[in-house]
Amino acid sequence: MPTMEKAKLCPRCGHPGTPTGIQPGEDRSKVHTFRCDNERCQWNGTGFIVQVLSDGTIPERQPGPKQFDLMQVPGVAQMGRDILRRTVAEDPELAAFLEDKGL
Repeated sequence: MPTMEKAKLCPRCGHPGTPTGIQPGEDRSKVHTFRCDNERCQWNGTGFIVQVLSDGTIPERQPGPKQFDLMQVPGVAQMGRDILRRTVAEDPELAAFLEDKGL
């Protein structure tokens, strides 16, 4: 079983993720969400989750049944960030909302 220090590392590059939230999970577990902020990582800006069971243990990370690796497609992460930047640039109300949320 991994520790939180190990579990919060980006699955792609291994740098520590930035915490973005905690939600309640099933059976009194907690789901911690993190974001990779490593500029050199293909997952930069991508979120990932860490589940902490009610007894405090963290299960090993396993691919889910619907998991697929879009990051293998060259440029897909950057394309998504570019679309988001253009959208925010064109919508001042959205830009203000995201700024208020610290995003």
